[in-house]
Amino acid sequence: MEWRKIEALFLALGAEKDEGQGSSVTFLLNGKRADFHRPHPNKEALRYREQV
Repeated sequence: MEWRKIEALFLALGAEKDEGQGSSVTFLLNGKRADFHRPHPNKEALRYREQV
């Protein structure tokens, strides 16, 4: 799944996005936190890179 679609879904659900250093991105939604690393150079997110 493309990263932009994942990001759009979180934002559509009302999540707050916090850009960290480098490729780090954190979403806060309903009191839960999800940390991700934006994929590069490819656009596809890989399951093993999630840190939920």
